[in-house]
Amino acid sequence: MHRYGFRLISVIVLAGIALAACKKQPPKAPEPEAEPPKVETREPPQPPEPKCEALDEKCEAKAGHRVKIGVEGSFQPPEGWHYAKLETGAVAVAGEQDAAIAFVHAEGTDAEKVYGALGPMLEQMGVMEVTADQVKKMMKKKPVVEEAGDLKLDTWDTTCKVKGDAGMMLLAVAKLEGGALVGVVAMKKDAAKDRGGPARDALLSVRSGK
Repeated sequence: MHRYGFRLISVIVLAGIALAACKKQPPKAPEPEAEPPKVETREPPQPPEPKCEALDEKCEAKAGHRVKIGVEGSFQPPEGWHYAKLETGAVAVAGEQDAAIAFVHAEGTDAEKVYGALGPMLEQMGVMEVTADQVKKMMKKKPVVEEAGDLKLDTWDTTCKVKGDAGMMLLAVAKLEGGALVGVVAMKKDAAKDRGGPARDALLSVRSGK
């Protein structure tokens, strides 16, 4: 009897253990999600600085900024005008394109060489109806001499058309060793009041030297 009772107790204990094992286990806590890999973000490359070799680059002159004239000389364009550095010269144009100034190197100071160097500049400035004969006739007159730092500018004025409208042009020639520096200011007549002063200051800001 004692042995039978012991066995019965053992069976009951084992059954209890089995029953406990069959009970529903609590769900496992979800494993934390892996963080997505970090993607390195890079700033987009900055566009290259403009070379300011053409007017359509829209390089705007700042106060006190000087622009080289080919390989020798420089001038200070009016603030806010767009400028371009060219192989043998430089040009600056007002935003409304009603006034412009340019400088170019010429092989000499005679009218033929001056006009030969000036022709391409006049086209960029939108200046029309200025011919070689007109420049020759103009330069036969006694010039008005202006001082620009170390340079003496012989100047003449004439009428022209700027972008198709009635305008005026001032031609300036300075003798250099082995050649000449030629400057030209052109503007529409109705722009003279606002543009005349800054254009004259730019003309007289020209300096020789590298």
